[in-house]
Amino acid sequence: MFGIEALNIVIGLIFVYLLFSLFVSIINEIITSLLQIRGTELKGIIQNMVSSELVDKIYEHPKIKTFLHRTGKVNFGTETFAHKEHHGVLPDEIPPEDFTKALIQTIRNEKEKGQSISEYLKSLNTNSSVGLNYLSSLAEEVDEDLDKFEKEVQDWYNKVMGYASDWYKRKLRWVLIALGFAVALAFNVDSIAIFKTLADNPEARQALVVQAEGFVNDYENEDGQIVLKASDDSVLTISRKTMLSETVDDLRRSFIPVIDSLHGKRLRNEIRTALFPEDTATSKFKTALDDSLKRIAQDSLKAQYPQVVAVDSAYNRLITLKEQQIEQAMSTLGIGWDLKKPWWGLKWYSIIGWMITALAISMGAPFWFDILKKVVNIKTEIKKQKTG
Repeated sequence: MFGIEALNIVIGLIFVYLLFSLFVSIINEIITSLLQIRGTELKGIIQNMVSSELVDKIYEHPKIKTFLHRTGKVNFGTETFAHKEHHGVLPDEIPPEDFTKALIQTIRNEKEKGQSISEYLKSLNTNSSVGLNYLSSLAEEVDEDLDKFEKEVQDWYNKVMGYASDWYKRKLRWVLIALGFAVALAFNVDSIAIFKTLADNPEARQALVVQAEGFVNDYENEDGQIVLKASDDSVLTISRKTMLSETVDDLRRSFIPVIDSLHGKRLRNEIRTALFPEDTATSKFKTALDDSLKRIAQDSLKAQYPQVVAVDSAYNRLITLKEQQIEQAMSTLGIGWDLKKPWWGLKWYSIIGWMITALAISMGAPFWFDILKKVVNIKTEIKKQKTG
């Protein structure tokens, strides 16, 4: 099997890997958000840099507290949101300049009058902290010059974050392999069986290729995120927002507190009805206002409950991906468990197929999307040459 048919098999396999890579990445996003993994690891890294004595004080600094979010239990009643508890959601990242200024100002506030920076850091270093040793040596090297010390600390922070980023990527790869294997097992995504189906079933192969080509046309890789391309509807939404910008700004200032604590949905309907009676030909404006007020409520919720909103958004994307893309591909290829067959249709090579799938998933959705796009373009060029 050569030429276009071979490319179609490749396109089909890549598309399956892309879909399940997206699925696993969203699952990982949900887990990471719920457990605050990135924020916890960042704080741990900073603690290793400056010691446990300083890390909590740095996180209390106003420059760092701006990156902390308030969250808590959310009571989803019929129309109300009740804020019951307050907890700090740790930031996933802190800009180097903010960290440096927070550290230096904390040291200046904590050290005794007349005490040098290096002396203060040495007084804290009761456990022979490598980070504190390095900081105190930096202060001595620059002769306690705050400007030079700030620059050296900022450079050090950037280097440490660079090492931490590489370490996190390696760790994430193993996490994705584990999640990928679990998903491959749960859905019986056997790469060997999928290859056989694509090679032996022209109808399934063609149907999956059509779906894959449609996906490439509808989506794009935007800074490592696979997102829908801008559509006519989104353009219309932007233009409506522009026409109603003054009204929306007034409503935002007036009704955010009400939407947060009272009957936001009912109030939104009353405002819409009052401004645009049913007997007027302004349905587009009504829709625009309704969408704008929804965005206001969502923005307010996001500010108060970022963790809840992030998880809810990721979950919605997960369900949408499964219902709109994955289920169609699974139906086309016959992926899944057949409970009527002996051993549910398990093959002797299934575990090898799952492992191949898990390794492919760990490469990440952006990788597979870019590869898929290139292969689809190659196929298009070959077809043009043949027809030309």
